[in-house]
Amino acid sequence: MQANTPTSDPTALLVLGMHRGGTSAMAGLLHLLGFDAGPSLMPAVDGVNRKGFWEHLDVYRIHERLFAAFGRSILDPREMPAGWRDHPEFQTAVSEVRALIERDFAATARWVVKDPRLCKFVPVWLEALASLGIRPRVVLVARHPAEIARSTRAIGWSDSTARVNLCWLQYMFDAERGTRGVLRSCVNYADLLADWRAQIARIGSELQIEWPAVDDERVAEIEAFLDARERHHVESAGTHPETEAALPALVTDLHDVFRDHAASPDLWGRVEALGDIYRRGEAVFGPCLDQDIIDLTLTRLAMEQQRAQIAQSLQYDIVAIRCRRAGEAYRDEAQAAQHGDLHGAATHLQWDLPAGTQADLVRVEFGQPGAFMLRALRIDGVAIEGLVDRIASSSVRTMQRRDGAVGVASAHGGAWVEFDIRTRQADTPPCGRVEIELQRESGAAELAALITSAVGDALDARDAHPMPPA
Repeated sequence: MQANTPTSDPTALLVLGMHRGGTSAMAGLLHLLGFDAGPSLMPAVDGVNRKGFWEHLDVYRIHERLFAAFGRSILDPREMPAGWRDHPEFQTAVSEVRALIERDFAATARWVVKDPRLCKFVPVWLEALASLGIRPRVVLVARHPAEIARSTRAIGWSDSTARVNLCWLQYMFDAERGTRGVLRSCVNYADLLADWRAQIARIGSELQIEWPAVDDERVAEIEAFLDARERHHVESAGTHPETEAALPALVTDLHDVFRDHAASPDLWGRVEALGDIYRRGEAVFGPCLDQDIIDLTLTRLAMEQQRAQIAQSLQYDIVAIRCRRAGEAYRDEAQAAQHGDLHGAATHLQWDLPAGTQADLVRVEFGQPGAFMLRALRIDGVAIEGLVDRIASSSVRTMQRRDGAVGVASAHGGAWVEFDIRTRQADTPPCGRVEIELQRESGAAELAALITSAVGDALDARDAHPMPPA
């Protein structure tokens, strides 16, 4: 099947800017002015962007795959790795972008692609567009970085203002550097909301675009869409002096350039000059940041592995039993240790003893630290009543529950409790099966049990070795 051929001279607009930086407002406005944003858009999300993101889902997926391929993410403050344009993934993305344009915008005279990730990946798009003979135009949206930081915090993306500031610098400088030689225009988010007509007229002049005529109904629709009341985080002189004082000088300088010179011919030169300053600093902190992120990643992986091991050990506690006659010693080996999930409801464990086994005492051993509640003990199907009164010995202080369960706690593992299972009959009958029901205590109960055990051990030690008189 022959690929679609894009129209001879389409007006292709790329909207760039930082996440939470007003790019959705710009893209939505362009859509209302007759620009096609694509057939499959990211759905709106209440509390995040209820009027829509205006992001093509396949564009989003291409960009996310690129981030994954190069070990980056949307709030990664680093530049793309050196030589990333020579990597096979770069050319794969170029092919994917070209196929997307041919598929979704072939017969469209005016179309727009918006994604903050474009700040990082605009070189991919420029190469794909050049291969199709399409001359792109770029709109960069600038918003006060303090507003962006407040917005990212409000939606739970990042609580670090310093991180957002660094990402904002990186995104804006990447956008400027990546679009050199392209028709481009910059708009301040606050100015766009204040007077969209004036801003659109200026953008049209700078990008050599003739906007389609809009009737009163469409104007009303645009006014409703760009409702300034939707701007929940407003930063102006004096509104948050503590924030203004905390902004690094380079962040403040770049914001001032966008605020005061967005419509000036020398805007891009000013941004480029600040970008050169930033990159001189980045040459110093960048390698350190790379190594710190690698170290943190390795530490996180180690912690996750340790957490998984702990979770495994807690989920499958080891319980063993030993049986002996009164006056005799235990043999070295325990009866086949059982594994079970002791959390939640009582867990049933059972051991089948060698034929003819006779026992006066049964010892239950726990292979993991913690607090355990032994709820029932049965010998050959017959319940042993009054477990608390039948405790012959234990490794730690024991606790009694109202329901008759016996509690055993240990902070270091190796806890055990021994029960006298003899009846009033003179002869000890043979034991064929031992069954117990028990569970691990959790949360406050476990903590209380461990504290009780530790205090009890300390008191026992004090009684056994009293202090000499003064």
